[in-house]
Amino acid sequence: MPQLKTKALVMRTVDWSDTSKIVSLFTREKGRVDVIAKGARRKNNPYQGVTETLNEIDAVIYLSEKRDLQTLGSVSLESSWREIRTDLKKTSIAMAILEIMQHFFHEGQGDQIFYDFLVTMMEQLGEINCEYIILWYFMLKTASRLGFKPEMDKCNGCGKAELSGNIEFDLASGVVYESGCSPGKISSEHLTREQLQFLSRLQKVPHRKLKLLSDISIPDYPYTKLLQNYLNYHTDSTLKLKSLRFLAG
Repeated sequence: MPQLKTKALVMRTVDWSDTSKIVSLFTREKGRVDVIAKGARRKNNPYQGVTETLNEIDAVIYLSEKRDLQTLGSVSLESSWREIRTDLKKTSIAMAILEIMQHFFHEGQGDQIFYDFLVTMMEQLGEINCEYIILWYFMLKTASRLGFKPEMDKCNGCGKAELSGNIEFDLASGVVYESGCSPGKISSEHLTREQLQFLSRLQKVPHRKLKLLSDISIPDYPYTKLLQNYLNYHTDSTLKLKSLRFLAG
């Protein structure tokens, strides 16, 4: 039976039987792979503490084209992201990122560059002061990877770069219009100049330097809802980010 040796991030685990679990992994080579961890619910099993959600692991996976679920072999812990797990807000943000992965990334979508990017997001999340920056950045980059990168540098109507007044962000096209330039009857969200400038700046920052934005002033706005609506609009989806619900209270 062919096997895959890979690094993987544990996205979710669910009980499968009295003794085993199904583990959803995002692997470096093959993207999402759902595996059976046989015996994972038994005491003193080799998976105990390793196949927990959010962990990065080194894994051997036994593959078969005839099965929807693959079989997990040996595993070892690469990182448990202690800096994230000891902070409730950071844990919620990390789980929200995994929700996005689980929702939009399906089996067979391998992408080693995006896997390394995902790991960097977790590293940055452990170090940054404003945790939501990581989530918003990840949502922007997910939109780009899925093929609908927002274009926020100029008015799509007149071409003006320095926008002012009541700015509209069109969910359908991912472009912005200055007041008076909108074609009308678009699915839009309203932004101020400062809010748009923040999003545009965030989108352009190299992913390894996000922590440099820790102390910037962020104009108040429901950016999570905006970007969630944008992802849902373009994927005909219903992403709700349940991991963030307790933070809202």
